[in-house]
Amino acid sequence: MPIPAFQWRWITVASLLSFVIGIGFFCPRYVLWRGLDIPQARYNPEVHRAYYRLQQIEHPFDPIENENNRAMRWRLLFPLLAHYLHLPRTVLLALPFIGCLLALGLTTYVVLRETGSTLLALLSSMLAATTSWFFVSTGWLSYFDSWYIMGLLCVSFIRNKTTIVVCCLLAPWIDERFILGLPLAFAVRTAVFRWAEDGKVAQLFRETGLACFVVAPYLLFRLALLVFAQDANSAGHLTDHYDVLFLHNQAYLSGLWHGLRAGWLPVLACVLLAYGNRGIKLKIAGAIIVVFTLFINRFMAADFSRSVSVLMPCVLLGPVLIARHRPSLALGVTAFALLVNLLTPARHINSTFSVDIHDVLHEREQANNPPNSVNPVFYNQYGIKLFKENDLDGAESFFTGALHLAQDNPQADNAPALIADIYWNRANLYANNYMWLKALPDLEDALKNAPADWNRRDVVKSFAAEISKRYQPPQE
Repeated sequence: MPIPAFQWRWITVASLLSFVIGIGFFCPRYVLWRGLDIPQARYNPEVHRAYYRLQQIEHPFDPIENENNRAMRWRLLFPLLAHYLHLPRTVLLALPFIGCLLALGLTTYVVLRETGSTLLALLSSMLAATTSWFFVSTGWLSYFDSWYIMGLLCVSFIRNKTTIVVCCLLAPWIDERFILGLPLAFAVRTAVFRWAEDGKVAQLFRETGLACFVVAPYLLFRLALLVFAQDANSAGHLTDHYDVLFLHNQAYLSGLWHGLRAGWLPVLACVLLAYGNRGIKLKIAGAIIVVFTLFINRFMAADFSRSVSVLMPCVLLGPVLIARHRPSLALGVTAFALLVNLLTPARHINSTFSVDIHDVLHEREQANNPPNSVNPVFYNQYGIKLFKENDLDGAESFFTGALHLAQDNPQADNAPALIADIYWNRANLYANNYMWLKALPDLEDALKNAPADWNRRDVVKSFAAEISKRYQPPQE
């Protein structure tokens, strides 16, 4: 049914509210974003890919050197936009969040269009914000899952053929998992528009053929590169995942759950109710497509919970199909699934590690007491330790990291003294190696940043004066 104009405001409000609920209950570990420019902190998944994504923007067509990020080799849409439009990196890193808002708005729109229930639309949008695609897009910088998920939702639920063409042209260059999810998207599309019930199978073949025609150049391009050994990144990625395909099974089962958690209820409803009373064969075919989609994603990636996000069209279709039979039951099932997701633990599950996801109160506490990987106090202390062990390069790196962390994220009262201490420690390191040109500016910066009652002020003044006498920069 058509959406009245005034309800577009509701769609906007519902998507914003869903976004806030998702962030509030499943907050990103945003304190770790501070480590993006700190080499020692880049192992965290929150910033690991973003570092290589920023390199990709500088040289979009170069191979990806890091083996853990080879999959992003041809995910070029946003890096190319950033490269040629000279977008600030903050804009690039904000794009997944924008995609989340748009995907949640699309979810609200579809359910409202199909059921006429504003409450069910809101609950469905909130449920979508409690699943893995949302956690990844808002928590791990430069992961554009929200955009390819939105592409799958558009193909699944938007009748306009131009939308199919645009999505099939662009979305593969965001994430090739879009193509892996296309069979499922058209299975969902068939159920949404009742093609099976109305005997419009020809419509399914026409639109599927259109999508295949549009994505064919991309597929041929990727296959040609593999066949002619011109894509070492993709070949290495596929080989690595094939070698461990049947390993980490326990982690995979955990990932299946944490990808959707209670979102599996609407998926089950989708499989059972799709295609009306047209017979068990179509339902079995739909179930096979779901299983195949999960398996092919299992082969392609080791981030197990994230991979389950490809089923989001089913999560959205479930409440719609239930509402066609019993609207009150659709509300109950969706509300129950949402409640379970809000109250049960959530995790990112990878083949080799898992990350707990906490609420915003926990992450605020983490921001006030940062973990070692982004804690300037730890970096300063570890730099001192390395200095004593005569690891001068390592000590310099940690002191420099400490300065970046302390200056970019000052911690209330003790920040000036901490920054002064770090400059003092690095100046000692330079002086110990007779690097006066580097030591003197650090001493001066220590004095500039130090509070009035800094206990090293007199010592630093004296040391700076001594160095100035010993070495005077040449006059120009």
